[in-house]
Formats: sequence, structure tokens, C-alpha cells
Amino acid sequence: MTTRLGAMIREQAGERLFERIEQVRLLSKAIRQKQDRAAIRAKRRLLSRLSLPEAHQVAHAFSLFFQLVNLCEERERIRHLRARAAPPQSLAWLFSNLRAARVAPEALARCLAALEVEPVLTAHPTEARRRTALSHLMRLARGPDWDLENPDFRARLDEILEVLWQTLEVRERPVTPLDEVDNVLFFFERTIFETVANFYRTFDAELAAAYPGIERTREFLTFASWIGGDRDGNPLVTPEVSLAAMQRQRALILDYYRRQCGLLVEELSHAHPLEWEPRPGRLESPPADSVQFSEGLRRRLHELGRRLGTPGLSAEEFVAQLESMREELGRRRAPRAAAGRLTRLVTQDRVFGFHLAELDFRDHHDRLHAHGGAAVLAELRALRRLQRRHSPAAAHRFILSMTRDADDLRRLLSLARRARLTEVDLVPLFETIDDLERCDAVMAELWQDRRYRAHLARRGDVQEVMLGYSDSTRTAATWRQLVSLPPAAPGRLADECGVRLRLSRQGRDHRPQRRSRPSHPARATFAARRPDPHHRAGRGGLSQFRSFLAQRNLGS
Repeated sequence: MTTRLGAMIREQAGERLFERIEQVRLLSKAIRQKQDRAAIRAKRRLLSRLSLPEAHQVAHAFSLFFQLVNLCEERERIRHLRARAAPPQSLAWLFSNLRAARVAPEALARCLAALEVEPVLTAHPTEARRRTALSHLMRLARGPDWDLENPDFRARLDEILEVLWQTLEVRERPVTPLDEVDNVLFFFERTIFETVANFYRTFDAELAAAYPGIERTREFLTFASWIGGDRDGNPLVTPEVSLAAMQRQRALILDYYRRQCGLLVEELSHAHPLEWEPRPGRLESPPADSVQFSEGLRRRLHELGRRLGTPGLSAEEFVAQLESMREELGRRRAPRAAAGRLTRLVTQDRVFGFHLAELDFRDHHDRLHAHGGAAVLAELRALRRLQRRHSPAAAHRFILSMTRDADDLRRLLSLARRARLTEVDLVPLFETIDDLERCDAVMAELWQDRRYRAHLARRGDVQEVMLGYSDSTRTAATWRQLVSLPPAAPGRLADECGVRLRLSRQGRDHRPQRRSRPSHPARATFAARRPDPHHRAGRGGLSQFRSFLAQRNLGS
């Protein structure tokens, strides 16, 4: 694969540049393997003599080289996983281990009833890769088995390498918050929609095979996003940006549903001759040229797709209509059609609704106390407007970074009341070592506060607490220090106060990634610390959703 890239560089940029790239590669290899000081000096001399256009092309070549290497590694991992009947961490492996551990069906049913897994997608403002380049790489990754001896594959590979070489990988202008939103929507559209449906199909099949009497009754895997709502992570995020971010999310998922309805119109041609009976005032022709009078399901799907996005159709009604069609197919002895695209669409609607991913709002402790909290008040008002335009399910969390004491949450609650926002979960994020050690006392004080407990009662007596750290340049906490903290008392305190606790961890690797003060969540999903299933929730940040191994990332 990389040899073909080298041939393309020779063709596009000439032998001289290719030789420079090879010299850099060989010197880098020598430095890596032997720490050769002479190689270090030679590499520095070589790079210092490059002109600006040559330096750009060398950097471009190595960028493409490593992206191709990553693709090859992922391809090999996929081959390795497919060669095993139940690879580690797959759903088949999971249920096999549950059976081997003699987990009772009743215990598993209780776990599934309480289980919550919510990957939270987060932004990197320093991420400059364009969706255009990612699309070309996906074209290559999703092709058939790679065979360089096959002339057709070689021609397709060379075509993609040619366009990648001539495509700018980085943006010509700074990345805006809405650019970040568009980037994450790219992964939803290209990967996550189908992966989620595949995951639930596999999960239900493996569950039925291992525990025939147990059925999943709800979608426990959903998605959230900080992109467009995280003011602490990006000072350019405004209330208007948050509203626009949710509008883009809604537009994407509704467009996806419309296309799926269109495909179902093509597929569900099941006819019932008695469905069409001429009556006075009834249309003399069906709603579309391809739909006959007797094809009632197609007519209903055509109308349902037309109504998507109109005020009269909610996500709940949409899924109810799909469910009724699925039941009708069952009555007509068409279980295969009922279990196909229609079931996938039902699952997707239950996961994504009409909002796609829950939008979290987050801001910093300092802004809560600056200028009377005016900025935070504006954000809470925007959150209320967002709920009124969409639904409370679209956004209901406000996370306060660098929470110090109970007064921070009391003040945040007071501002929420001024904004007339009642359907909101106030989430403290404890980050420094001192704050992490104080979090038990802070929560105990809050849970004994009459006004705060009244608010918590309206939220089902559920309290989410985030433990983590933001930026190693401003706090001593590192991830290793965080995980070594004693698990201590939040869960016991919650039990004593009658509160259901959602405890999650947030953090990232220790290397600074930007100069600004705000932080970014972790690159993995972390489960709650409490082993009690009543307190268990998995929620954490994902800076990337690995497109080509998405199915593997979700455990199937």
C-alpha cells in the first residue's frame, strides 16, 4: 500500500522529492532504532535545506503514509477478529462469560433494566483534518478485500491516492464551533447510524442464544455531545451556537429517517387487495406513481416520510407508526420484512429520537461568579429555548467545571430558576485533587439542603457527579492520581439521603493539546465507580469515533 503511495509521489512530485522523503524516512528509522546522533544531525541538515514548498510536500507525504499505515493496521485487526468465533470483548464473548459465571437470568434482567451507556462525543479545536480527506480514506477502507495483484483494485487505489495527494488535508481558515459540529455529524452519518442498528441486532441475537427467556426492553446505549454546548472547552461557543448545533443535529437525523422511509417504500410492496375500496370523496389515484391502491404500507410510509419535520409529528408518534406497521407485517406472516430495515429504523428512532444526540451544556466555575453570572444565565435561557423548540430529551444537563463547594450548585440552581428552567440536571465536575477529596462533604451538604432536594425530587432523585481533571498545565491531578483515589463515600451518602447516584469519570491524557485554559473530556468511556447496579452508569468522552472499527468499538 505504501509502495503505491511512493509510486504516486514519484509521478506527481518527481524523483527528487521522493528521494528527499526516503532520506527522511531512513534517517528517522535509524534514530528510532539506534538513537544515532550522526543520523540526528544529518536529518536536521536535510530538513533545514528544504524550501517551503518542499517542506509542505514532505509533511503531506508522511501524513498520508501514516494514515495508510493506520488503515492497514485496522484492516489486519478486523481480519484477526473475524477469524475468531467469539473474540475478546465481543458480545458473544460477553454472554459466554456470563453463562460460565452462572449469572442468573433474573440478575441479568435487573442489570439490563438499569443499564445506561452513553458515549459523549467531544471536540478538539486543534483538529484540522477535513471531512473531504476522511471521505476519500473511507472509500479506500470500505472497499473489498485489498489485493494489489488485482488490476481493478490497483486502479481504484491509485485513483484515491492521486486525489489524496492533490487534496489539501487542512483547512484554510480557523475551525469554528459549527465546523466541529459538522465534523461529528459526518461520523454519525457515515458510521454511527448503521453501527448502532447492527449492535442492537447482534446484542438481541446473542442474548436470545444465551438466555432464551430474557428480552431487552429498552435501548440502553444512547449518545450525547459536548460539541456546540461546551463553553469551557471553547470560548467561541455561544448560546446561538448551541441552538444552531441542535438544529443541524435535528436536520441530519430527520433527513436520514426520510431516506429510510423512501427505501422502505421501495421494499415493503406487500399488497392486500381488499385495502382499497372506492368510496365517495376518496382519491382516484395513489399518492405516488409507483404505489398501487392495494399497497397500504407503502402509502402509509410515503405519508409518514412527508410528515417528518412538521410540528404535528413527534419522535414518539413516529416510532408508534413504525411499530404498528411491524405488527401488521407479523399478522400478514411476513416476519422477515418486519425484522429488516423497519426494525432497524424503530431501534434508531429510539436511540436518536428527533434530536440525534443529547447536547450537554458546560461552563467554568469562574463564569458562574463573574458579572453576576450573566453569561451562565444566558446559557440557561438558551437551554430552555432549546427544550421548547425540540424536547427536554435533546438537552437537560448543565455541567459546572471546577466545582469547589455546595454554594456553586446553589447559585447555579438559583440562576436556573431565574431562567425559568426546571427540567435540568445540575452536574458538578470535581477536578483538582483538593476538590476531589472534598466532593463527599460538598454533596452531603447539598443533599441536606431543602431547596436543592426539592429540585432533585423533580428530577427523580437522580444526581450525576463527574470526577476528573481538566488540564495538566493548571492542576496537579493526573489520571493515575485520579484512579488511585480511595472510592470512599459518595455512594453510601447517596443511599443514606435517598439519592440515586450517577458517578462518572472525566479526563484526558496528560499532554497539553492547546494553550487556552479550558479542557476536553477523555478519549474513553468510563464506568461508574460504584459496584451497586442501582448506581451504575457509563458516561464519558470520546474525542473520536473510529470509523473503520466502529462495530468492534461497541462490542459486537
